[in-house]
Amino acid sequence: MKGFIYFLLTLLLLLFVSCETNPPNTVEIANTYGKISVNSDVPGAQIFLDNLFTGKVTPDTITALVGSHEVYLVSGSIVSNKMSVIVEESKITDVTINLEAGAVSKVVLLEDFGNVSCQPCTISNQIIEEFTNNTYGSAKLITIKFATNFPSPNDPFYLANQQMHSSRNNYYNVLFAPTVIIDGIKRPISTDSNSIKSKIDERLLLEPQFDLSITGNLNAGNYSVDIDLEVLSVDGLDFSNLVLRVYLIETDIEFVSPPGNNGETKFHNVCRSELPSSDGESLSSINAIGNYQYQKKFSTVELTDISKAAAVAFIQNKMTKEVYQTAATY
Repeated sequence: MKGFIYFLLTLLLLLFVSCETNPPNTVEIANTYGKISVNSDVPGAQIFLDNLFTGKVTPDTITALVGSHEVYLVSGSIVSNKMSVIVEESKITDVTINLEAGAVSKVVLLEDFGNVSCQPCTISNQIIEEFTNNTYGSAKLITIKFATNFPSPNDPFYLANQQMHSSRNNYYNVLFAPTVIIDGIKRPISTDSNSIKSKIDERLLLEPQFDLSITGNLNAGNYSVDIDLEVLSVDGLDFSNLVLRVYLIETDIEFVSPPGNNGETKFHNVCRSELPSSDGESLSSINAIGNYQYQKKFSTVELTDISKAAAVAFIQNKMTKEVYQTAATY
């Protein structure tokens, strides 16, 4: 009996050791963080970390993984140079990035025409979200989405403002969904990321003739917008054909179940209303280098969630349809 008990104890010991060493224990390395204190000569500039907007503005402190990062600032159409920063564990690294001497950069407008029952729209939407949020960010690319009444006439976004969506569809003669239009004049293949990217990159190379910035304020059921427009150059411009277009958008909308038959429940940067009208506001009265200001006030009754309100403004040639500069509050 004693021999049998000894045998069992020996077996249990072997099993215990085996569990301890086979497979060998995996050592998990926890992520470590530090902080970056970001200051600038321009307060309220958006802070970007590795091409992503942090949600913070100068002056402020952001948290980042230990290692090498790139930080830059955006204020209106001015984008700072990127600054390389080494983040150390549990330490605060101070950086100062100046903007006043920065050059005005081109901001590209991407208009997307889709429908909640359009199957290929799921692909184009994924591409657009990746470009908007990661590849470029709002410092270089602004997205606004309009609805079509095909393949389904029951798209809830289209039905919410048929006149506006139909007007924009007719302006570009949109015949199928999805249709992607870059700066009013470029039509890449909507489901081809390389095609879309090449058109965006082509437009980003242009030297802008306008600086455009926009701020929004949500108050008492209204979304008030202040727009600062600066004319940098009048070369080759016919101001009688230029208009300022301003749209109220909803940045994030989510349904419990798909509103159409393509399975999508989340939608971004959906256009809700426009001011002053589908004709835009004429810029024929400004034909000289200088600064000009505009104010708009949107009702937010069209929105599902007023906390997701934002505005997009852009300068467009109503004849050629070319978009010269864009700005947004998101």
